[in-house]
Amino acid sequence: MSRTKQLFAIHGWVGLVFGLMLSVICFSGAVAVLSHEFDRLLNPDIRVEKLEEPVAWSGVLAGARHAFPTAEVSGVSAPLGSRFAAQVGIKTNLGQTRRVYVHPQIGDVQGHTSYLNIVFLVVFAAMILAIVILWLRMAFRRP
Repeated sequence: MSRTKQLFAIHGWVGLVFGLMLSVICFSGAVAVLSHEFDRLLNPDIRVEKLEEPVAWSGVLAGARHAFPTAEVSGVSAPLGSRFAAQVGIKTNLGQTRRVYVHPQIGDVQGHTSYLNIVFLVVFAAMILAIVILWLRMAFRRP
C-alpha cells in the first residue's frame, strides 16, 4: 500500500473516532441544556399553573415533610420557571434518594420521582451506543 493510501486510512480512522466522540458530546450537551423542558413535558407532576405570587417556602417544606414524615430533607430547590413546581430532595429511611415536587404556593405534594431523569437515561443510552459502535468497528475491521 502506498504512503498516501496509508495516511488516508489513518485519517479516516482518526476522523471516525473523533467524529463519534464529538457527536456524543454534542448530543449529550443538547440533552443537558434541554433537560428541564424534557422533564416538564414527560412528567406532569412538575407542571403548575403560572405563578403570580412569591414562593411560600415554609409551605413547600411543610408539604414535603407531611408527605414523607420519616424522610430526611437534603435540600429545597426553587422552581425553574413560573410554571414549574418547587423540588425538595429527600432521603427515605430505605436509603432511596427522591425528588418531591411541591406546588410553590399551596404546599401540596404533586408527586415524586427518583433522580434518574431523562438526562441520565438519554446520555447513558448515547454512551452505550457509541461504545457498541466503536466495538463493532474494531471487531469487524479488515486486516
